[in-house]
Amino acid sequence: MALVFIVSTLPVGGCDREKAAEPATSSSAAASASAHPCALGDDVDPPAGRLLAVRDQFEQKDYAQAERALRALAKEYPYSAVVRFVLGDTLLYGAGSDTAEYEHAAQSALPQYAQARALVHQGCPLAERDEYYLLMGSAYAHLRERDGAAATAVLEEAYRRWPTSAEITYHLARAACLRGDVAECAARFETTLHIARALQRPRFLRTHHSVDDWIRRSRTQSEFPPLRKSPAYAKLLKRVESER
Repeated sequence: MALVFIVSTLPVGGCDREKAAEPATSSSAAASASAHPCALGDDVDPPAGRLLAVRDQFEQKDYAQAERALRALAKEYPYSAVVRFVLGDTLLYGAGSDTAEYEHAAQSALPQYAQARALVHQGCPLAERDEYYLLMGSAYAHLRERDGAAATAVLEEAYRRWPTSAEITYHLARAACLRGDVAECAARFETTLHIARALQRPRFLRTHHSVDDWIRRSRTQSEFPPLRKSPAYAKLLKRVESER
């Protein structure tokens, strides 16, 4: 999944780790909720040019340099949700193909996503598209850890906001299969195909995946063996084929 953001991954415990992660705060901000810079409408994000430079580093696959720059920005701008979000993506997508490194990246990214989400809840600004990918990044990280319950919780939150995203329902199907709920997995996958057929998507998503795209992906999806073995899957594909 390519990094997408607009300039303007936890050790054991899944959801508990996200709850435990807190953004850095100054003593004055901690003293009173009304003193929180975001509540006061202060400008809490870095200049656009500095974030553009980080994006360039990411696109050049210079993940180590991007991480260093973002960690420095996080200290300088402790209330910036976008910095935490982009740092989470950099950690998640900058991992190599080694299984241990791949899973460690998820553990490293999740605290950053959790802090970004906490800042958003405190009123710190984040573009809608970035909010979408913040939740999706959190879900992807939980799925890497094979934590279906934690992934479901994040994806349900995303689905309430963006019910026309086939991407969300597809990953809800993955999470359901991880939890061993094949019936829900099949139902979520069917919803994915329905949304794709209706050509629906959130307005900020540029890419639309067709029904064929999602079916092709489902045939090799690592969480889907129970789905592919179920009568519901074969029945659904047969019905889709008959409706062409």
